[in-house]
Amino acid sequence: MVLLILLMGSITSLLSKRFRIAYPKLLVIIGLVISVAYHALGRPAGGVSGELIINVILPPLIFQAALTMNYAVFKKVQKPVILLAIVGVAVSAIACSLIVSSLTSLTLFAALAFGVIIAPTDAASVISTLKQLRAPRELSTMIEGEALLNDATTLVLFSAVSALTLSPVLNVVEIAIQFGGGLIVGVVIAFLANRLTPLLTDKNAQVMVTISEAYGSYMLADVLDFSGIVAVAILGLYMGRYYQQTSSGDSSNDMVMGFWDVASLIANTVAFAFIGLAAEVPDLLQYAPLIVMAFAAVLAARYVSVEAVLVPAARF
Repeated sequence: MVLLILLMGSITSLLSKRFRIAYPKLLVIIGLVISVAYHALGRPAGGVSGELIINVILPPLIFQAALTMNYAVFKKVQKPVILLAIVGVAVSAIACSLIVSSLTSLTLFAALAFGVIIAPTDAASVISTLKQLRAPRELSTMIEGEALLNDATTLVLFSAVSALTLSPVLNVVEIAIQFGGGLIVGVVIAFLANRLTPLLTDKNAQVMVTISEAYGSYMLADVLDFSGIVAVAILGLYMGRYYQQTSSGDSSNDMVMGFWDVASLIANTVAFAFIGLAAEVPDLLQYAPLIVMAFAAVLAARYVSVEAVLVPAARF
């Protein structure tokens, strides 16, 4: 299955440049077409386990996004980014759940779980569009930064919703601990990495160490019941700052950045192709009206969350 997905990625990359369609969108469409073909032959398309996505695919996506982010620009927009990634996602999830529960037979609890899952943004398609439009760097960095951190918010919120009890205060404390713990793990690993990296003169060694740092920070935070995504994101931001402050002509830096660009491309390919391949097309057609309604609810909730967060923040 992974080999099929990588082949899909190669073909999709060529078609994306030829027809100027965002790579992730086209990948999902091709995945859907292949899924339909498999079902027509009476064979399931198969897929990738959720555990593989969370533990193997997600860390390089988060690390590369943080590593390549312009640290100077991110510093300018970090306030709205943090607000959108934490408060904005929570507001969006609540607004979406209220809309969905009022228009469908879903209970408020089930709608809240749906809202939490669907609330985070994915910047891949949006960023490619912004680049074509030559949008301000601050805008694209804000969107990338939010997408970088809101996955952590979603996983923590979903865990809290799944384990919701009569003690919501406990869940709030748990969320704070997971975020704070992930932050500490990321900072500690970044501190050690900043001391170790200058000692490595071999380019291959630098690449392998960054792999160990990315997955190591994620696994360490996860073992400690902290947010692995926050740990990887913080590590990536610090390491990105380090590489941006060193000479741009350093071949070791170029090799590290090049490796993570390829790793991110492969991870994105697997993730988005899996969305298309795993989709049950007959179910999509059957529930098309509900899907359209949910899509509209998500857009409305997103608007509410942005207004609720950024408008008050602009006054302070």
